[in-house]
Amino acid sequence: MTDKKIFLNKFLVEVFNEILRIEEFSLNQSEFNDLTVKEMHVIEAVAICEETNDNTSLQIAEYLGIVPGTLSVSVNSISRKGYLQRVKSEQDKRVVYLELTEKGKQANAIHSLFHSKMVGYVLDVLTPEEASVFCKGLGSVAAFFKSQQTEYERNK
Repeated sequence: MTDKKIFLNKFLVEVFNEILRIEEFSLNQSEFNDLTVKEMHVIEAVAICEETNDNTSLQIAEYLGIVPGTLSVSVNSISRKGYLQRVKSEQDKRVVYLELTEKGKQANAIHSLFHSKMVGYVLDVLTPEEASVFCKGLGSVAAFFKSQQTEYERNK
């Protein structure tokens, strides 16, 4: 591997793991210490999907790139803890929406603040040109992971 490849590989692995560790530490130190990072990311997804009324279990599972059964296990735990609730559609009782409770909205706000600080810190040290190049590079990283997800789904 070239020096750039070694650096980039080490960077991506370390940053990914560090983000997860810091998120876990942050949750453990907060009033939401009964949540796992995985559960927090489900809460985040519900909040995002609620904004566009795309918050059925199937839509949220698709957003997260997981199967509905996996989401259901997390939703059971998160709802028992009081962060979200299942709400049946008025028009079609077979359709169930996932909605954040007030407690879930508070947890998501704290989590969003963490992400805002992280992004702000990075952008504060970059010129607009550097930020554009950085975003382009991260876009290619995201495209790689999306292609891998598609590959895994094809091979199921």
